[in-house]
Amino acid sequence: MSQLNFISRHYQEVLASIKQIDVEETFDLYFSRFFGLLFARLGKTLNLTPTHVSFLSLGFGVPGGILLYWQTDVWIIAVACFLITLAGILDSADGQLARMTGTSSEFGRMVDGTIDNMVFMACYFAGIAYFKDIYGLLTIVAIAGASGFVHSVKSAIYEFYKCEYQELMENKEESSIPYTSKEVEIQGNRWYHKVIYYIIVDYTNKQLKFITRSIAQRKSMRELTTNSEISRRFLERYRDYNKSMLSWWAIFCGTNTHRTAIMVCSLFGRIDIYFIASVAWTIFIIPISLIQAKRDKELLQEFSFQNAA
Repeated sequence: MSQLNFISRHYQEVLASIKQIDVEETFDLYFSRFFGLLFARLGKTLNLTPTHVSFLSLGFGVPGGILLYWQTDVWIIAVACFLITLAGILDSADGQLARMTGTSSEFGRMVDGTIDNMVFMACYFAGIAYFKDIYGLLTIVAIAGASGFVHSVKSAIYEFYKCEYQELMENKEESSIPYTSKEVEIQGNRWYHKVIYYIIVDYTNKQLKFITRSIAQRKSMRELTTNSEISRRFLERYRDYNKSMLSWWAIFCGTNTHRTAIMVCSLFGRIDIYFIASVAWTIFIIPISLIQAKRDKELLQEFSFQNAA
């Protein structure tokens, strides 16, 4: 009974620590955030910074990805899946620790956004190394390369709409996506600052290239949130139009979907199936993007009529 009480209390604390629950994926709410808060508390006790936890995530995730090379050994793959999952939990914990200690920084957010990419790259390289003799090096590189590219694009699109939601609904400026990649600023002079900077610039370019929400629409939405007379009504309608869209973006573009697909396919010794499937399910992004564009247009038309009246 005491264990159930602890779980219940802990879960309530998880919910209390989340400012905007609308952007949380179900898996994160019941798993990543749940265990992430435990690691965040431990990190606080050990005087770790969120960036320290991010690099711990990298330290577990990259070796886990490399272990996927042994596709025929189910026990090694099981260890790999554990490490990759642990990396995902720590990726959640760094943000929770940042909010817990008030130590959030732009560089920390940039590091956090880079970690997942590096873990997935390790998974892709492991798959290429294993299947190069089966498919041929050029063929598997082409398949994995296409998978990695569309994976990055899908992730960028989802992250854009998630950040837009947070910025508009919470007035969370740190979530703001720039209008151009030229607005991205380098955070230091060391070599790793430059590497992370170029990764973020590339990621931002993908966001701005493949989203359907124009700069003009984004600016109009921000103006509506600053209009004291209609701000509340606009945000209510924005939530109605976009909350369900975030779920669809998460299902087809989210990190959890890709991570789970990689691990499941690898447990069967067929990460190559993931590469192919990841490219194939990109087709679903087309109707989702069209619906998103339609809803954005309808929302702004609704309030342009109200302003005219």
